[in-house]
Amino acid sequence: MKILLVSQYYTPEPNAKAPNLAHGLAARGHQVEVLTTFPSYPLGRTYDGYRQRPWTREDDNGVAVIRVPSFPDHSASTMGRAANYGSFFAAAAGVGALLARRADVVWAWQPPPSTSYAGWVLACARRAPFVLEIQDMWPDTLVATGVMKAPAVIGAIEKLMRFLYGRAAAICVISPGFKQMLVGKGVPAEKVVVIPNWSLGTPKDPVVPDPALAVREGFAGRFNILFAGITGPAQDLDKVLAAAALLRDAPDIQFVIVGDGVEEPRLRAAAAAQGLDNVRFLGRRPEAEMPGLFALADAVLVHLKDHPLFRMTIPSKTLAYLASGRPIVSATAGDPAAVVEESGAGFTCPPGDPRKLADTVLRMARLSPSERDAMGRAGGQAYLRHYTPEILLDRYEEMFERTMRRAA
Repeated sequence: MKILLVSQYYTPEPNAKAPNLAHGLAARGHQVEVLTTFPSYPLGRTYDGYRQRPWTREDDNGVAVIRVPSFPDHSASTMGRAANYGSFFAAAAGVGALLARRADVVWAWQPPPSTSYAGWVLACARRAPFVLEIQDMWPDTLVATGVMKAPAVIGAIEKLMRFLYGRAAAICVISPGFKQMLVGKGVPAEKVVVIPNWSLGTPKDPVVPDPALAVREGFAGRFNILFAGITGPAQDLDKVLAAAALLRDAPDIQFVIVGDGVEEPRLRAAAAAQGLDNVRFLGRRPEAEMPGLFALADAVLVHLKDHPLFRMTIPSKTLAYLASGRPIVSATAGDPAAVVEESGAGFTCPPGDPRKLADTVLRMARLSPSERDAMGRAGGQAYLRHYTPEILLDRYEEMFERTMRRAA
């Protein structure tokens, strides 16, 4: 198959799905082309070594990559975000339509919806079926996180999404709850395919903890619970700081936050103001360093805001945690909690409750290392049964081929 992938975010940005999908499909003999922009997420500025240009072509290990310009922004400014999303849409739909090769199917990643709309435009231009992948349900996510409050804008985004739902030949979602939500919006159930995210980790080859790295990164001598990923409104990490405050009398317990996002500067300042010396911020780290950091963690943390929408959202970090073989504390409900509970990979607690989170962390800390290791192994086995790239790539190929047959 000739497959065009449209994603505003791509390596070296911390978005694993598009590059993993591209490389996986290319390794299976498909001709894959990616349309993206110059990396700026989540920094809000163009990465060192890149500059905004009319377009460039790259070869990414057998994947043809076209980069078109966009206005870099990842601030809390509505105008800045609109400029970022709108500029990529204009460049992708305009320049991309001239440069992209013929495709049998066009896949587009959402968020933001502007990328999905660009994918539909390109699918029309190439007379190819359009596949929409939804990671965050817009505008519902914007409302849930408080990012968007203007009713007129929310209504406009809802209309755009319903337009795209109607034009997509298939819609891929990451959880059963998302499928139920779309069916409730009037999308035919047979059009919606559930394919979870995946991680490239491999539980078969665990990383041995490095004592020197533990000292260098401040892990030594503590029970470390590690959160890895974007620090944004959806993660609601103020509740983690509140749980850390409740655990001041357990000085051996330390929360380690690896990653960055729009909330990180404020969270750092809040932790310093409260004198929380049991919270450590490591900032964003390259993907290659993460296995070593996971190996130093006594447990890993999933945390989402308490909102009905996030009961349907399975963060990709959950699957990375399963692959890491570390026990999980998941302050979630619904679909993401079910992944942890059904695999036996750790403990869950209600979201939005610092006291329950603190109690659950204490419960995990009181287990023996062998008991925690058993949880980690159970998570690794669940990953191997359900979430490996090989298993999920089979489902992508099946979805693309079925979509092409229907279009024909």
